[in-house]
Amino acid sequence: MPNKNEQTHILITGASRGLGAALALAYAKHYSEQANETLHLSLLATTTDNLNATKQQCTPYCDQIDCYGVDLNDPSASIAPIQAIAEQPVDIAILNAGVTNDSKNNQETWQQQHAIINTNLLAAMACTHALIPSMQARQSGRIVLVSSIAAFKGLGLTPSYCASKAGIKAYADSIRGGLADQGVTVHCVMPGFIATDMTAAYSGATPFMISSERAAMIVIKGLQKNRLIIIFPRLISWGMRLLNILPVRWSDAILKYAGYGSPTQ
Repeated sequence: MPNKNEQTHILITGASRGLGAALALAYAKHYSEQANETLHLSLLATTTDNLNATKQQCTPYCDQIDCYGVDLNDPSASIAPIQAIAEQPVDIAILNAGVTNDSKNNQETWQQQHAIINTNLLAAMACTHALIPSMQARQSGRIVLVSSIAAFKGLGLTPSYCASKAGIKAYADSIRGGLADQGVTVHCVMPGFIATDMTAAYSGATPFMISSERAAMIVIKGLQKNRLIIIFPRLISWGMRLLNILPVRWSDAILKYAGYGSPTQ
């Protein structure tokens, strides 16, 4: 955390709703309670329709809020805006933007697959690519990549979503070591089901679902404790890990019985 009377600049993608909006508000309230710290929020989303609502919620608590509409479905187009924001510079970047699709019988159109991989994986990688040089130059900064417990075991109802989140985890794991030597910390957040609009459209079971507000506080506390991997809820995360080490036919049968389908069926 910064020294007294310094400003912390936090960038959040996917800040128009769900976990991103909850993180923005939770951070705004958190810093308003610390008289010696001020907060600058940079909030990004593909469309700005709901960003103003997030901004209005945060304004009573936050010193400076900037909103940006960035087409995260076009990863290359996000690089220049992120580079410009990084010049300010960014202390914590939470790359949270994500979309999903509820697949029936493992059927996804190529357009759906393309949009999910672009937004969830490639845009996060593009944003990271744009942020790294500034953080390296300062020998300081945190990159927070939001994956999912779905990264542990693919679910038949959301194949491309699971693939994108597994890619996020692998990417975070891959860059963490090298960047740590240059003063840049890479965190990976792996939540279970969070009560959002995106989850509401999901047709499978959503055990141990928590509110976006509670999830945001878990993430913030995890970052305060400098946890490199932030996984929650614990019980379902251990269940997903167990599925990943069981014989494939067993884990697929369990998922099919539970109503999630199977990546191989």
